[in-house]
Amino acid sequence: MRGFNLFKYPEELHKDGNLILNTYSLQRSGQHLVLDWIGRGLDGKSAHFNHCRFHRKGVSFSFVPVAGRVIIYNSGMREVDSGKQGKENVFGFSQEFSYRKEIYSMEDVDFNRLPYRTLNCIADKVVVILRDPCNWLASSMKHGRSTQEKLVKKKEILKKYLRKFYSRREDEKFIFIDYNKFVSSCEYRKDLFVKLSLDNFIEAEQAMNDIPEFGGGSSFSGINSTITQENVFERWLVYKNDKTFADILGDDELIFLAEKFFSVNYFDKIQR
Repeated sequence: MRGFNLFKYPEELHKDGNLILNTYSLQRSGQHLVLDWIGRGLDGKSAHFNHCRFHRKGVSFSFVPVAGRVIIYNSGMREVDSGKQGKENVFGFSQEFSYRKEIYSMEDVDFNRLPYRTLNCIADKVVVILRDPCNWLASSMKHGRSTQEKLVKKKEILKKYLRKFYSRREDEKFIFIDYNKFVSSCEYRKDLFVKLSLDNFIEAEQAMNDIPEFGGGSSFSGINSTITQENVFERWLVYKNDKTFADILGDDELIFLAEKFFSVNYFDKIQR
């Protein structure tokens, strides 16, 4: 059983021999480029269940993509994209395909909550995709779909992701990705390729030439085509004198955690 049955049928998934990857990110973190890279790097057929959440149904939960979107990959190619569909159609759509590798991407969720902790016990690997706070927030504000209150809540989730990076044990299945390094360093991607146990690096790299179309548009293009320095590293410049921007980022713990994880930060250049 696949898709929204993950929480209910963990044993059946592993008996089927499926590879399961859970991914977490904040929206506007460039995660779709990373996810496309991962999907293309897997041999055989795989399925990406995009932007999944737990939904309560009475006393039980269902686990399903928010917009019902599922992408089927076949040895480096995006073979079928369901597009947006009703959540109730996900199971029927996924049953039309045979696949042994599954990617479940989550956005803006606290992976410390019990349902997600249970989900992570099932997964073979848990991937956390992080973008430096200044450029993440600038991209989110430009997108214009989150209030200041929501952005503050998302910032707190980002801090939880970073805390996990520093508290994790050596043998844990968590893999943390610095998006800035991902787009700027082929050597960094080669190292991730090994850590994620992917199958075909050349096919994975094809994702770097395309722009994945998810979530009402993206500010990211493949790095070998039209992506620019401004897209990734300089979004913060537009908001460096913005009070809301400075207020949200004026967080000593965030600054401490971010400066230890990311290779480049811009906190000292923001007008407070």
